[in-house]
Amino acid sequence: MICVPAVLAGIGRIGQSGIYLKNGSVSTWGAYLGKYRLLMTLALLGAFALAVSMLPQFQLVLKRRSLRKSREKCMVAFRCTALYTIPCAVLFLTTAQPMLHMLFSKGELNGLDSILKVLAITVIFYGLAFMLGSVLFAAELYYSIWIAVLVSVVVRLVSFSVMSSALKLDLYAGAYSDALSAFVLCLILLGMVRQQLKIAVSWLRVFLAPLLAGILMALVCLLCSQVILKNAASPVRMLVSAVVGLLVYFVSTVVLKGATRRELRCFAVGDVLIELASTMRLL
Repeated sequence: MICVPAVLAGIGRIGQSGIYLKNGSVSTWGAYLGKYRLLMTLALLGAFALAVSMLPQFQLVLKRRSLRKSREKCMVAFRCTALYTIPCAVLFLTTAQPMLHMLFSKGELNGLDSILKVLAITVIFYGLAFMLGSVLFAAELYYSIWIAVLVSVVVRLVSFSVMSSALKLDLYAGAYSDALSAFVLCLILLGMVRQQLKIAVSWLRVFLAPLLAGILMALVCLLCSQVILKNAASPVRMLVSAVVGLLVYFVSTVVLKGATRRELRCFAVGDVLIELASTMRLL
């Protein structure tokens, strides 16, 4: 059952490559996939692992047929997704240049930092889509997932073709079409969860604290990367900005009650995070 969405996504990626390579350079497209898409995929692996880890809990609560408990579990799961994806997006937005220079010191496309910034929002949408898909999978609504993935793949291919040929956006067409596809996928899955399972979620409660913490993290990362460490080597700018920014994000989310013990326990290192928060007297 899980293989079908993966196959559809793979077909979409092959189709996208075929459209670009009709007029584009193989080395340029390879650099795009091997740098920008690779970084986004690595960030999404954590979101996918989080969604898979929540699957048994979704199955258990849906079997009890309690709408209130199902909604509560979804709220926790979506907040965990926001807690994970927002700092990933912030790092892409604020440290794109030193990140690329640190990881890929040579090769093509290192000057196109804005592509990674466009893909930042894609991480959030795909992260939410993974968690919504996990809810539908727990309810054994497999066909709903397949339909949503198929529609998103079609949207990606059509939008990429239009953006690359008509609008002449070149590689930015790949980033924009991925973002649009992720948004459509998230929107369809959300509609199916609401229609099929009658589960409504308060997105303000889900995103408010992580977004506020993300804004603070972005300001700190920009201050470190663009002001304090402006003339430092890329690895130093990247690592220091990331560590300080993530620490500010963690403290902010806990203080703003966006991350409680219940949310932190959902992560693989949840016990460590709880211990750290307790040591800092935040919990």
